[in-house]
Amino acid sequence: MQVRVGSVTDTGLRREANEDSILVNAQAGVFAVCDGVGGRAGGQEASRTAVASLDRVITGGQRRAQRLEGEMLAVADAIRAAHADIRAKQAQDPALRQMASTVAMLRLWGDYAITGHVGDCRVFHIGNDGIQRLTRDHSRVQQLIDSGRMTAEEAEKSPERNVITRSLGVRDDIGNIDIHCVAVYPGDVFALASDGITSYVSDGDFFVTIGERNTPPQAACELFKQRAYDGGAHDNLSVVVVRIEESASESLSTLATPVV
Repeated sequence: MQVRVGSVTDTGLRREANEDSILVNAQAGVFAVCDGVGGRAGGQEASRTAVASLDRVITGGQRRAQRLEGEMLAVADAIRAAHADIRAKQAQDPALRQMASTVAMLRLWGDYAITGHVGDCRVFHIGNDGIQRLTRDHSRVQQLIDSGRMTAEEAEKSPERNVITRSLGVRDDIGNIDIHCVAVYPGDVFALASDGITSYVSDGDFFVTIGERNTPPQAACELFKQRAYDGGAHDNLSVVVVRIEESASESLSTLATPVV
């Protein structure tokens, strides 16, 4: 398939360094947004380590699963590898002992898109049926929403909205990794975003900007960045937008060089 890609990663208005990292490998069909934590050096190292691990596992040795189930397992393996690599660097350098990262990953494979995530970075799918969020936040407020003790509207204003309950590198066992799979059709769009974007851009805004307006991916990313800036851009912000241009029977290629 041919894909058109746009991307933005930015420090924002309040932070001194960008602890987010993104992965854009259109040729291999693998994309990711990682949000690092652990201070200036630690957060940067954690998120960069994560994206490097994801790319290495998915593209290494020109491997290709023969079945969809195998590729879904490969996505989970890539996230586990990112977790293991972060843990290894923690052991090597005491200054990085507190570093960790969230991750949201998209893998295009044949007629399917596979997502994997840990934390509160999100992946959206915009298609003929509207917009669907393919990830569910691993966060304190999401737990409260699921238990009926908080509404989604209340969660947006909660002082605990940035408290995540799962991330790469926090403990020895990463636990279960959320994997999701959807069929892909020409015209579909996927967006991956860190909470520095989703704190200011609603699910509906993603749909209107990318879906209804048919905004080119790079222009959409710039609009989302501006929305965050208009709101104060209190955090680092990253977004990757991937539009499917042709049928999945074609080979992967990129029609636009992403800005990173």
